[in-house]
Amino acid sequence: NREPRESEANPRSAILNASNVSLMPDASRMYYTLCSDENPLLQEHCTIWYRNRFYNGEWGPAVKLPDQINIRHYTNTHPTVGYDWALKKYLLYFVSNRPGGAGGKDIWCSEIERDGTFGEPYPISINTPGDEITPFFHQPSQTLFFSSEGWENKGGFDIFHAKKTAEKDWKAPVNMGSLLNTADDEFYYTFHTSSKFAYYVAGKRGKDWMNTDIFEARVFIDYQLRAFDIQSKTTVENATIEIVDLKSGANGKYNTGPSHHDLKIKLEPGTIYDIKVSANGFEPKTFQVDTESISYFTLLEKNVFLHPYARP
Repeated sequence: NREPRESEANPRSAILNASNVSLMPDASRMYYTLCSDENPLLQEHCTIWYRNRFYNGEWGPAVKLPDQINIRHYTNTHPTVGYDWALKKYLLYFVSNRPGGAGGKDIWCSEIERDGTFGEPYPISINTPGDEITPFFHQPSQTLFFSSEGWENKGGFDIFHAKKTAEKDWKAPVNMGSLLNTADDEFYYTFHTSSKFAYYVAGKRGKDWMNTDIFEARVFIDYQLRAFDIQSKTTVENATIEIVDLKSGANGKYNTGPSHHDLKIKLEPGTIYDIKVSANGFEPKTFQVDTESISYFTLLEKNVFLHPYARP
């Protein structure tokens, strides 16, 4: 195995700190920040840079992003890039405390044109008068993850997700819940599509200090099924649920039991399931559940109405 080595992106100046590395999806370009803060966690005096990767794997010279991104006298940090299906182009998301936002640190967006130029940045609609930081755009699900003090939270920075719906439009952010968020700070959320693992940073902070750790979490979806008689609207007991993952071929069979009419199972994100519900005296019902656009912990619920077999 190749031993780790110091990146060429690190500054030679002792008064600068390099951080917040983000790669293009094909790893052809590395974005990062250079900050002059004595405490690198503050991120108050930062600029965004990039380096392109050569065919031999080496990184090219450092390029500072243009003035409309690195506006003077304000911080510009936490870059992340993702391809937007509605706009059909790559977008650079970053954090800045410049004028024109909702207040504090906000998440801004710049469209990357085909010629490599950067469009005029604009603040996105999920910002609040509090701070929004550490954006991460999950391209397969078109979902932005970020941390916020401004949205209703459990204390400090909580991790939220917001679904992209159209050009420059977002659904209302949703708190990731108590599986991740606590009364302390949680930020730098990322999700790895293939492994189904999420990674994030959590810690406690004081006036001029912060203790942090990296956490990992296996992402799953709670799926709750309830079976009913479509005619009487009463519950159906002893229903059998058969599940097939259409991508992996994995399958399973479950029973609701004699005293229950519902069943909660765990599904994987990023796939499609065939689900069959059957019970004695009823016609079976088959349907599909698509989790390809889900990249976070969530609960899905479905009521299944079964038709009784016709009596002779």
